[in-house]
Amino acid sequence: MRIFLTGGNGFLGSRVADRLARAGGHELVLLVRQGREANVPRLPGVSTVSGDITDPASYESALERCDAVIHTAALVSTWMRDRSLFDRVNVRGTLELIEKAAARGVGKILYVSSFLALPPSPAGAVLDESTPAQRSTHYNDYERTKYTANLRVAELVAEGAPVVTLYPTVMYGPGPLTAGNLLVGMLIDHMRARLPARLGDGTQSWNFVFVDDVAWGVDQTLHKAEPGERIILGGENVTMSAFFDIMGQLTGKAPPRLALPWPVARLAGAAEELLALLTGRTPLTTRGVIDIFRLNWVFSSARAATRLGYAPRTLRQGLEQTVEWIRSEGLAG
Repeated sequence: MRIFLTGGNGFLGSRVADRLARAGGHELVLLVRQGREANVPRLPGVSTVSGDITDPASYESALERCDAVIHTAALVSTWMRDRSLFDRVNVRGTLELIEKAAARGVGKILYVSSFLALPPSPAGAVLDESTPAQRSTHYNDYERTKYTANLRVAELVAEGAPVVTLYPTVMYGPGPLTAGNLLVGMLIDHMRARLPARLGDGTQSWNFVFVDDVAWGVDQTLHKAEPGERIILGGENVTMSAFFDIMGQLTGKAPPRLALPWPVARLAGAAEELLALLTGRTPLTTRGVIDIFRLNWVFSSARAATRLGYAPRTLRQGLEQTVEWIRSEGLAG
């Protein structure tokens, strides 16, 4: 199978590329931004095309003879001085790629969205793919543009585009320490005794998923799912208190005792945003990030289990592997 993959340098995309290349039987064409070709792992059956998701002319010819497209690329950041970049990459770039691929006769397009494209969970509720996506409240530009792209992609599907949309939940695991791997950065800070406090009272619940389980789900979706399907690729629903307890048990370091109240945390986010505007540096946090952390993001992966045979590992299992990797890489300090 000839597969065009975006985001092959990213946290998830690199794991998907590695998995598909090692499985054999595929010809992978990775879209790589100019100057970053050296960052692509040398794997059998993998070639690159230099281009940018915001410039269809740079990659359109590479879609020829492709059987599938896997779109994992996105602008993942808590803040950008030029907010329009989020729209150009996450919305327009996604829609143009799908339109170009469909026009070239690509038979299946996998669009990797995000749990943030879906609504937060009311207390006690577990959401699935049947939950209506529409909402009016947004928290930051990454979340807003993933939400917008999700709705626009659904319109293309209704017009006949052969898209399967995937929704990974909160991903973590070995790999690049990008904004998409936020939890591992937090875990490393904890192991280095640089995490002085946690947010809120710890009662909010999130769905955590190991990155390799998502990569497995993408692989299976490629072969088993039908265009038009929407599938959540999640893991275990756990309160933040339980998350910190497991983290403490596995690292041997007690979790932070100080719990930062939400109003104080939000004030700190506002101060960081102001400093970012004045200095141009990325803020350590923002009001939008605090608002997202304050919510419940609880999901079911029952459809993935039924359609794909999906069986993700527990949070403890995944964190244990992650802690071992952090230590083996010398990142624990």
